[in-house]
Amino acid sequence: GEEIADEYDIVFFAIGGDFCTTGNGLETVGVKVIPKNGKIRVVNEQPYIPYTYAVGDISVGKLELTPVAIEAGLLLTRRLYGNSSTQMVLWFFNLFWI
Repeated sequence: GEEIADEYDIVFFAIGGDFCTTGNGLETVGVKVIPKNGKIRVVNEQPYIPYTYAVGDISVGKLELTPVAIEAGLLLTRRLYGNSSTQMVLWFFNLFWI
């Protein structure tokens, strides 16, 4: 691939299939990736670094389901640009049938 270097106000990087969290410069901005699984620890989709966000499966403790990732992305967008304060809340229930 071709390497391009420039300055940007916003960078949107979407991945699918495998977590592409190594070798793409995340460590340069201070994002700490868990080597064992390639995931990132976040609070409210933010990995403890201003103006940096991780949404969906790549976040520790999030369900690895496309609809959950889409909803998390929509909620983050509304918080950033739509004057919303709605957070993603996941409830886990264990059901046992006897």
